[in-house]
Amino acid sequence: MSAWSRRDAEEVLAKRLLERDAPPPPAKPKTLGGLVTEYLDYKRAKGKRSIRQDEQISEKLKRGLGAETSVTEITAQRIAQYDRDRVTQTSRLGRLVTASTVNRELAILRHMLRLAEEWGYIAKVPKIRLSKEPEGRLRFLSEDEIERLLVACEDRRRKSPYLLPIVTIALSP
Repeated sequence: MSAWSRRDAEEVLAKRLLERDAPPPPAKPKTLGGLVTEYLDYKRAKGKRSIRQDEQISEKLKRGLGAETSVTEITAQRIAQYDRDRVTQTSRLGRLVTASTVNRELAILRHMLRLAEEWGYIAKVPKIRLSKEPEGRLRFLSEDEIERLLVACEDRRRKSPYLLPIVTIALSP
């Protein structure tokens, strides 16, 4: 066994410091399909109840943007093009896809990309603009519906004694 000289120790130390401080080798870029899989696993582990809806939306995102597309290639321009394409498509019911539907899809994509940023797959999340949604419809109960509601509340009085007074106040003009 040979003894180390000061020079040998300094060379080994310098080499180790260079190895430690060197940037990690570039990882294989994450594809959208891979990100979707990780996202869904993450959501399942968190106990998300609407996971089936997320799976359906994720399939639409993979078809529209390409499952093999690198996450780094998903730009604001590409997302805007996806938005424009989706609103010209028809739904299962034969109607045009609404802005609300596309917004739900883009919201999930935004969350996926934010997680991708957090997990180190992308440097910055691209800007995702959601469309303006129409106001929901305003509807009033008919006299018959009000009567049936009050009778149903009366029937539940034993289990929920405050239901009838609350509904009565809510129905007051």
